[in-house]
Amino acid sequence: MTDAPGPVIEHVEQELVRWLARVAVPDAPPPPGPGPAEASVEGRLAQVEACLTRAGRQAQETIALLQEAEAALAAWRDRMAALRGVRTP
Repeated sequence: MTDAPGPVIEHVEQELVRWLARVAVPDAPPPPGPGPAEASVEGRLAQVEACLTRAGRQAQETIALLQEAEAALAAWRDRMAALRGVRTP
């Protein structure tokens, strides 16, 4: 007797939808306004720094979510292996 892949695929798809709902897509920064060249460069540098900081934070959040998903998958695999050991051929 083999298990139908439908429920497993549905579970994976549901987990993916939940994960995608938690991941924030950053908004594009507004274009720089008119001003002296020096102030414009400083402003752009500040924007780049802010974007890098935000990207680093989002990367850390994404890594944490991926680690959670990896742990959930490992637990699921362990359960499947345990179930296979209990079944009789």
